[in-house]
Amino acid sequence: MRYATTVIALAASGLLGSVDAASSRSSDRWVNLASIPTPRQEHGTVAIGNSTIAIVGGIAPQDNGTTTVTTDLVQLYDITSNTWRTGSASPFKVNHPNLASVDPKKLYLLGGLTDVPPPKGQDLDMNWIASKDCYVYDAATDTWVEIVSMPNGTERGSSIVGVHNEMIYLAGGMTVLQTGYQDAVDSVISFNTTSGLWQRLESAAAELPASRQHATGSVIGDSLYVIDGRRYGQMYHQHSFRA
Repeated sequence: MRYATTVIALAASGLLGSVDAASSRSSDRWVNLASIPTPRQEHGTVAIGNSTIAIVGGIAPQDNGTTTVTTDLVQLYDITSNTWRTGSASPFKVNHPNLASVDPKKLYLLGGLTDVPPPKGQDLDMNWIASKDCYVYDAATDTWVEIVSMPNGTERGSSIVGVHNEMIYLAGGMTVLQTGYQDAVDSVISFNTTSGLWQRLESAAAELPASRQHATGSVIGDSLYVIDGRRYGQMYHQHSFRA
């Protein structure tokens, strides 16, 4: 796997207008900001309030970039000062985490993929399995607190995440990413941040028309939009041939 440059850039015409360099945002150009201290990919990114961007987990290079490792690293970017700081590590090492922010000071980590030893007799360079563990991070105190886990059978990573009022929605995702194989799910689940409980959706909303992971999306108004994504990733054709 190759890593992109560590330079973070924001559209100068975007909503994040408090960065000094963005004073020229009317020119509709990109502005280079302070580089992230640790390069990585397969991480989660979410805004906490109006001034902080949190980067959680992912995989980072080691052994001079020849291998990667799943990390619990949390790095926080302050938009106003254009600086990075390290937050308290996530409670477990995770890649493809499902992240959301509802409260201006809270970040929710709802599952993701974790490194698991491969089954006996299988030679796998990569064996990432979904975790159902969930936590909330308080940016004011820099602390993590465990919350109720995902219901059995709904654990996943790489979901499309949407927030509507107190609800967090996870659409699609994946439960396993191995050397040579990865799956995709079509179910949609929801977490109520007020009650602290997972809630069932009506049957019409509980499944996507097609399974997908590594997709993107957003809540606009009262609708969750799910865009693109993939099924079985780079091994799709190989998997189809096996099927």
